[in-house]
Amino acid sequence: TRSIPHQVPAPKSADGPRDKSSDLIPGQFASRRSNNSTGGKTKASPLHMICAALRGALLQPPILAQVVSIIIGFIDPVREFIFARDTFMASVMEAPRLFSMSLVPLVSVMLGASLGFKLLKTKRKDLFGGNIHAVGISRRTLVVMVLGRMVLMPAMYFVLIYLIEDYLPNDQLLVLVLIFENVVPSANMSVIISTQVGQLDAAELLSLGMVHQYLLGIITLPLWCFAALSVVL
Repeated sequence: TRSIPHQVPAPKSADGPRDKSSDLIPGQFASRRSNNSTGGKTKASPLHMICAALRGALLQPPILAQVVSIIIGFIDPVREFIFARDTFMASVMEAPRLFSMSLVPLVSVMLGASLGFKLLKTKRKDLFGGNIHAVGISRRTLVVMVLGRMVLMPAMYFVLIYLIEDYLPNDQLLVLVLIFENVVPSANMSVIISTQVGQLDAAELLSLGMVHQYLLGIITLPLWCFAALSVVL
């Protein structure tokens, strides 16, 4: 019969049981100690997290479309080739041109759908914020969000435009556009992007906040228009 070699157990130290990590080579011991300290997961660096967030944002269709359109707008030969009427691209661009006419209605439908789902889960007394567990946002946070977007940010932007008006081109329409683009409510595209990335609760909260912005805009928009015209004229 084949004899089984006798294994001599390692001697135990006087201080207690033998440490199994002594059987590992130094590299393996350092790797195990690192995994134990981080719960078995490798912690990503801040730079890696920022790059991953930017990559995820740029791959979203609305953001990607804006980046591509900016690049095309800055390159004259490409812009003239794509939007020329005497090339084959005219027929190719006709389909996106037809689809673009329905963009604003579709975004409005998405905003209304997100708001509708939010209203189905919200009591009437919580429409202006309240129970953070039921609505998802407190009344104070909602007031800060709406006032900050419709009052505070336009005021800061208006003061900035007023201070640098002498350095801008002598174009009244340019000054009006610079002021008007920051006094309107938040863009509906934020609801689309939130829905696209699967943040349905965030989309519903954004739609609820936009409704309050529109209601407050009945008062603030005429005031900001009057202030902008008083600066330009």
